[in-house]
Amino acid sequence: MTTSVRWLGFWKRWRRRPQSEANLELLALGQFTSAAKRTLKLAEQESIRSHHSYLGSEHIVLALVHQRATFAGETLSRLAVSESEVRAVIEAVLGHNQRIELLEIIPTARVKKIIELALREARGRRSISVRTDDLLLGVLIEGEGIGAHVLQDRGANLNRVRETLRLVAQDGRLIEPIDQ
Repeated sequence: MTTSVRWLGFWKRWRRRPQSEANLELLALGQFTSAAKRTLKLAEQESIRSHHSYLGSEHIVLALVHQRATFAGETLSRLAVSESEVRAVIEAVLGHNQRIELLEIIPTARVKKIIELALREARGRRSISVRTDDLLLGVLIEGEGIGAHVLQDRGANLNRVRETLRLVAQDGRLIEPIDQ
């Protein structure tokens, strides 16, 4: 069984577990656009690439900055946040673990909180679909993870990101459809 299949199984079990109101909201309303799903998959691949046994905010940020044709990617591009710069900073902070056999990638409590915050952002837009920009805002609202600090150090704070997202949405060029 591959790591991604195991992680997906953990993810599905976590989403079904009604431990809090937020988890119930994820179960009832937590549809993700295909780009948001792809972001979470890319984040997992970043974790594996770095030989980490966890999925952290830094992996989500690397996945967001990699996908330029999304709301989050376009926003970060307009704020001059480059993938190579973000990757270099994150690798300098965390480094790579020695090559190890990863059996399961486990999302940290911080990532779970980011996803809950992303859902709230989607609901604030009166939508049930979580887009990549909701994930980006979730990272920044949570604010304590390595991913948030890297973005803030590059000038992508919550206020600037919200303003840039508003401009990106007004352009009307990007659409993130929900997988059916």
